[in-house]
Amino acid sequence: MVTVSYNSKAILLGNKPEILISGAVHYPRATPAMWPAILRESKNAGLNTIETYVFWNLHEHQRGHYDFTGRLDLPHFLDLCHQQKMHVILRIGPYICAETNFGGLPPWLLDVKGLVARTNNEPFKHHMLEWCKVLMAKVGDYQATRGGPIILAQLENEYNNVAARYGRDGQAYVQWCASLAPILGLTIPMIMCEGQAEGVISTLNGFLAAKAVAKHRVHHPDQPALWTENWPGWYDIFGYRHHTRDRREIAYNLMRFFATGGTGVNYYMWFGGTNFAREAMYLQTTSYDFDAPLDEYGLPTSKSRHLGCLHKAILANKAFLLTGRDPKIKVLVPPLEGESLPQLAVYTFKHGNESLLLAINSQKIPAAVTAGHKALHLEPQSAQLLKQAGGRTRVIFSSHEQLTRLIRRGWKPLELDLDWREFAEPLVRPELPGLTLDRPVSMLPHTRDLTDYAFYNTELTSAVGRTLTLTLPMVRDFSTVFLNGVCVGRQPARLLENNTGEQWKHTYKIRLRQGRNTLQVLVSAIGLIKGDWMIDAPMTEEKKGLIGDVAIDGRPTRLTWRLSVGLMGEYLRCFQELPGQLVPWRRLAPRTSAPLRWFRTTFGPLPFTALGYAIHPGSLYKGMFYLNGHHLGRYWQLPALEQKEAGDENVLIPGSPVGEPVQCYYHLPKELLQKVNTLVVFEETTATPWNLRVHERTTV
Repeated sequence: MVTVSYNSKAILLGNKPEILISGAVHYPRATPAMWPAILRESKNAGLNTIETYVFWNLHEHQRGHYDFTGRLDLPHFLDLCHQQKMHVILRIGPYICAETNFGGLPPWLLDVKGLVARTNNEPFKHHMLEWCKVLMAKVGDYQATRGGPIILAQLENEYNNVAARYGRDGQAYVQWCASLAPILGLTIPMIMCEGQAEGVISTLNGFLAAKAVAKHRVHHPDQPALWTENWPGWYDIFGYRHHTRDRREIAYNLMRFFATGGTGVNYYMWFGGTNFAREAMYLQTTSYDFDAPLDEYGLPTSKSRHLGCLHKAILANKAFLLTGRDPKIKVLVPPLEGESLPQLAVYTFKHGNESLLLAINSQKIPAAVTAGHKALHLEPQSAQLLKQAGGRTRVIFSSHEQLTRLIRRGWKPLELDLDWREFAEPLVRPELPGLTLDRPVSMLPHTRDLTDYAFYNTELTSAVGRTLTLTLPMVRDFSTVFLNGVCVGRQPARLLENNTGEQWKHTYKIRLRQGRNTLQVLVSAIGLIKGDWMIDAPMTEEKKGLIGDVAIDGRPTRLTWRLSVGLMGEYLRCFQELPGQLVPWRRLAPRTSAPLRWFRTTFGPLPFTALGYAIHPGSLYKGMFYLNGHHLGRYWQLPALEQKEAGDENVLIPGSPVGEPVQCYYHLPKELLQKVNTLVVFEETTATPWNLRVHERTTV
């Protein structure tokens, strides 16, 4: 057991100041068999702390049913961290953002009358508190004050993103969150990032944090400078390019942070992992690689090796940074106008008769400096860490130091003889439950977010054959229209991350025959939003499906609709091997073309010694993968466009070509493999799986 507190310089463990080198590892984004190796690699790279969010949306996906098994076994994950002698920062939320479905909130909150999330709303606070009590009953004894690894806890997350919307009620809610510590039995300090309450440590998020340290000290003079989210890359969304961040630039900016007084950093993400099943937020790819130092398969990269050298150098010399005295700063080139940090400077930290020096060049040109009587050449926007002892000065880390050996990974296709079967998803499904509507409404109250799919069925009668314009006023997210059993179109071609009304309106030209016509609109969702800003409304106003009266030739038309939730293949659980299962599989014939089909194949054992396995979809376009009954996630092979993220500080580098899908390889966890493996695919379009391949991860 150890007390945890803080002063203006650092977190104190048993009254002893500590430098925190932390990495975000989200337990549900890896299989439990991956956890030990991920933690070992993290420790090998110099981390002494692991940070994770807690995923209420997964632990209580159905109201009152709690799941702490498998990938959700948080106590086991904490045990493994403790075995590695690593601290833990537990970010409880329960709103967590995290590019996870509904920002970490369970979708059933949408059914609670009068509930508005993340403000001073009694229904929301009631359910949030009930969940937090359940959670703390599971993990409360893992606090460092009770002999466990958890040293810091966070409630709420990045509240500044929504503070203007909720005003005083929002601030009252944030302060209420802070007041929960004694109720929940929290005996460790609480943190909040980008929006905080009194009595809680305020922390920093972003690509660059050094510039924010001075302001942090003015507003929070009694608190240490902690960087809770140092983004080593960025998340991916379908239809836009993957981006990376250079390891040398990350190291340089981390050294700037320590030079200005920072004493704790957390990489978000250190290991990104995989958004399995339907756990990703709206438009987020199944991969959550994030260009993190450990790749999606938990393997080390050149980035983790390079940053690991810096971490070890910092921790080996932490006494210099924790003395409580500010460094002596030799300014060689003053700050730019409007900036606070010098463009070229040497920071000297004293400890006894020895010194730790940080020579930092923030200019876009090289610089020659002398630090501790040692002449240095500094590349543009680079830094060097030096130690002066016994009359000798030596460089112990350089941000632009070349690794002796870069780590390069690749993929090798396996020669598997895949014999495919198919099952056509029926359009006429009288055996499935349905609901009669006088106008289309959001499907979420009826799907309970247990499926991405719902059919909206109606009839149109025409005295003569004619062509008309059908307008669907609001579709979230995709519509596929069938007229008399024939597919007439699908929209939209792509989506934007932050929604607009224009992309929700879908217009089709359809040709009616004389008499009665059957109109079916299959709506498919691609995840719930992660925050208010994505729909410019409280997130509890999130909707999916076909909403509002359709228009025919521009005139709103009231029709009787039947809403049918889910797919027949989902009801039959055709992705699992079940006794007495009656799925009409038939051999897939070449050159067949029809939308909405399930495909099934089997393959034999794969060596467990491989670095990892993945599916390349080949010519498949959009749908879902299942392996041995486990939902692996969504795929969408949409050619990528360029997209510049706002606020990227020019640190992100395009990492995939325009015109290619942002994700081409889909994780097959080794833990899920068997002697005989069954792979099931649901494909929404007319694409087929003939050239789908299983690949093995390799080192180039």
